[in-house]
Amino acid sequence: MSNERKALRALRAMKEFEVLEAAVTVAHVVQARQSLQQGTHELHQQSDEAAMHLRATMSRERLDPVLVESLQRAYRAGQGLLRERQALLAEAERREDEALAVLARLRGGQRSIDEALRVEAGNAESRQRSVDMNRVDDLWLQRHVWRRE
Repeated sequence: MSNERKALRALRAMKEFEVLEAAVTVAHVVQARQSLQQGTHELHQQSDEAAMHLRATMSRERLDPVLVESLQRAYRAGQGLLRERQALLAEAERREDEALAVLARLRGGQRSIDEALRVEAGNAESRQRSVDMNRVDDLWLQRHVWRRE
């Protein structure tokens, strides 16, 4: 095995490890994003329910100001929590995009190394064919020269 091939195989092994690390990172950030997405969806539903309950309470003939105030505070708090969760979700989506970009870049590098290994294997095969053809030529010449002597 040539030194170039050994070096390419070592690079490939290192790149495979990097790709695996990046894939694990992607899996973690996807899981985190999905969890945040589910929590955001639940908060959105709760906020919608709180708004509906507040509207229903305010449409009554007899208003209870304390109840309305309490519902308004709960609704505003829920909206604040929802905005915070949406910001966290946006950040998680950004991290996921970055992790996917890193993984794609590393996989591209891995494909380049694989291609270089294929080229090197082809070159080695070509060199071996040349050596084999030279041996055949030498044998042919030896037979023909030997017969003439």
